[in-house]
Amino acid sequence: VVSAMQWLVGIGDRHLSNYLLHLPTGKCVTIDFGYSFGVATSFLPVPELVQLRLTPQLLAVMAPLGTSGPFREMLTRVLTRLRQEPDVLLAALETFVQEPTLDWATLASKESGQKRGDVSLEDFTRGRVDMAREKLAGGNPSAISARYILTSHIIWKVMNGFVLRELEAGVGSS
Repeated sequence: VVSAMQWLVGIGDRHLSNYLLHLPTGKCVTIDFGYSFGVATSFLPVPELVQLRLTPQLLAVMAPLGTSGPFREMLTRVLTRLRQEPDVLLAALETFVQEPTLDWATLASKESGQKRGDVSLEDFTRGRVDMAREKLAGGNPSAISARYILTSHIIWKVMNGFVLRELEAGVGSS
């Protein structure tokens, strides 16, 4: 369930220090959501390309069945159920459009400056939530990630003063 939700809302920066183990029950609790909604693919100089992080430590916990046992079955059930009844999750995500975080206001301002045009806070937050909405609707995960990575890569080059031959040739335009 945690892996499905982290993938849907684009939570990055997943490493062992961002998981807590509740010793009495053995349940895993995730913490530190600073890189949410694809921010790790968009605003880091080297984007996070891993869509679902299965570390060797997590894979070892699943041994001997690996990902083909209960993990795959539960992941499939969770995503199927969320796609059948997306309203609660989408309503919760809509909160971020109505009440964006301070970090998002800063990133929207940075993106606006990088694109040399206006990117409103609402447009920025809507784009982040739409990424999750598109995944939930069954969009191609690689295509969704590639679009955000391409956009961020172009922005990063502009921000650092590089000449964009790709833009002159029309690469990345839709």
